[in-house]
Amino acid sequence: MMNPQDSPTPIAVFPDRPTAEAAYRTLQDAGFAADRLSVVSQDIAPSPPVSETEANRSAKGGAMAGAMFGALAGLLLSVVSTETQGTAAVGPLSNLVGMVLAGSGVGAVGGSAIAALMGAGVYSGESRMDYIDPVRYVVLAAGNSEELEKAKAILGQDGYVGQE
Repeated sequence: MMNPQDSPTPIAVFPDRPTAEAAYRTLQDAGFAADRLSVVSQDIAPSPPVSETEANRSAKGGAMAGAMFGALAGLLLSVVSTETQGTAAVGPLSNLVGMVLAGSGVGAVGGSAIAALMGAGVYSGESRMDYIDPVRYVVLAAGNSEELEKAKAILGQDGYVGQE
C-alpha cells in the first residue's frame, strides 16, 4: 500500500519554466530533498485546427499517388484475371478498364485518407509556435500535510505566488 506522503502533491503553478525551476531550487535550498520534488508541465495546448496544418495539401498528393498505385494494381489484376476462364465472357478490354478504374478509385480514397491523417500532425507556416509551449508548470512535492504547508509558505515568502 502506498504511503500518502509518497504521492506528489501540487504546491504551486507557474506560467513559465524558469520561474517554476527557481521555486524548485528555493525548496531544495530550504532543505527539501530533490527526490521528493519535481516540476511538470500541464495543459499542453490543444492541436491546431485542421485548417492550420498540412492535411489538405497532403490529402491531394496522397490521392494522386494512391490513384496511380491503384491503377497499376488494377492493371496487374486485370492481366492476371484475363487468364482465368470466368472473365472471358466479359471481354478483356472491359475487364481491363473496369479493374484500372476501380483500382484507381480505391487507391485515391485510401491514399488521400492516409496522407491527410499524416498531414494533420504537421503545422503549416508560423502557427506551430502557438502549440508547442505548455500553458503552465506545476511544482510538486511529496510529504505529509505539514511539510506541504511549509513548502507553500516558503514559496510564498520568497515571492513565488503560484496559482492553484
